[in-house]
Amino acid sequence: MTTIGYGNTAPVTDGARAMVFTLGFLSILLFAAVLTKAGSIVTVITGDAIDRLKLTKINVPWVATLFWGALYYLWMCAIASYTVWWKENTLGEEMSYRDAYWFSFVSTTTVGFGDFFLEHEVIRRRDLLSWPLLFLTGFVLLSSFLNKLSEWIMSWIPQGRPSLEENLENTDVPCFPKLEETFVLNKKEKRKEELMKSVLRQSKYLEVDRDSKLDDEKDEDESRDREFISESTPVEAKGVDGNPWKGAVTNSKEFVDEAQAPQDAA
Repeated sequence: MTTIGYGNTAPVTDGARAMVFTLGFLSILLFAAVLTKAGSIVTVITGDAIDRLKLTKINVPWVATLFWGALYYLWMCAIASYTVWWKENTLGEEMSYRDAYWFSFVSTTTVGFGDFFLEHEVIRRRDLLSWPLLFLTGFVLLSSFLNKLSEWIMSWIPQGRPSLEENLENTDVPCFPKLEETFVLNKKEKRKEELMKSVLRQSKYLEVDRDSKLDDEKDEDESRDREFISESTPVEAKGVDGNPWKGAVTNSKEFVDEAQAPQDAA
């Protein structure tokens, strides 16, 4: 599952190998996904804690890379020290610190050459907790270090440049002329369809907006007409005979029509 594979044990029957092909492969995928997520989560939480402690310089990409690299190195030293102690107390063997550090490196990087390994026949219950905890912590620290290292490297690359996919799409050197011609034609047709759909959507929105504005203007005109018709203006004047005349002029089309009707009839 951790892809270490020291080589001291291996499946030999067809059933065991079939299980490794299926369950082992799925376990490797799951382990890789969990390890990547765990590394990013630990990095984010630690970065936030560093900011809260006003140690923002540690979150600078190159400083953070050195920080996580140092933590990973120190943890390998801890694994090496535990390995020396375990070999001596469990097997009664002496192991040099240099060999123990090499064992911790090949284990946490999941290389597992097989020159040093854990003898599974003497594994105890406490070892089922201690060794997985040591190795899993080392995996997470290594993942965090690689995340910060990738961020540091990406900070050197200028931003805003076209990606590899965009460069390949814009290239004029066809690898297979006929396939390239078909690909270009299909791509042009697809872009044309997308452009037509975009134009239709925009025209539809413009038409709806225009109809909405026309409706609003019509409502405003009707409102003004109602206000105009309902108004009544008092008027004072003198008639032909000189007598004063008082009345009111109403802004009403019906009133005008009735006033004009006798004249038309005459």
